[in-house]
Amino acid sequence: MFARVQNGVVMEIIDFNPEGRFTEEIVAQFIACPDETQQQWIYADGAFSAPETLVETIPAPSASERLTAVEAALAALMGV
Repeated sequence: MFARVQNGVVMEIIDFNPEGRFTEEIVAQFIACPDETQQQWIYADGAFSAPETLVETIPAPSASERLTAVEAALAALMGV
């Protein structure tokens, strides 16, 4: 497994050697990593680790919520 690391953060994981498949600049961003390594893990001092805090994701609005927002925007545009 290889991790592409930017600014100490794993951006992507591949299961093949990047040598000869990408430009030298991109190959230089890949580091051999343990199988359990995941995207958004931290790479520091030669080791991979899970981030201490996970970023909370905000759920996408439902179709009903989106429709209500569109209707409100149209009403505002029409001056209703």
